[in-house]
Amino acid sequence: MSADTTLLLRGINLLNLNSKKHTVSDEYGNFVLDYKLGDTIEFRHDHWQTKLVFGDKLTDSIFLKKRPIVLDEIVITRNRRNKEIDDLKEIEKEKNRETDHFFLRTF
Repeated sequence: MSADTTLLLRGINLLNLNSKKHTVSDEYGNFVLDYKLGDTIEFRHDHWQTKLVFGDKLTDSIFLKKRPIVLDEIVITRNRRNKEIDDLKEIEKEKNRETDHFFLRTF
């Protein structure tokens, strides 16, 4: 489960670090994995922080925290909708010039 939203997490990779047995959680966050009381279970996913839990500490719910996303660069571009709005504004301006009216509608 997500630690901040109680979202059921699917696709979490689970690995018994002692026996090397592994599985993946299903669409409801459920999983089946054999372990002994001294075993350590690793919960891993690209979007969530890895968590290690000792077999004797496993409970019905395991909570994972989101992994921060670090970006080197962000490029922001205008979308098509903004271009269409600008085009409409230009058409409106042209109409105003032709009729000597000074009215600009905002979209």
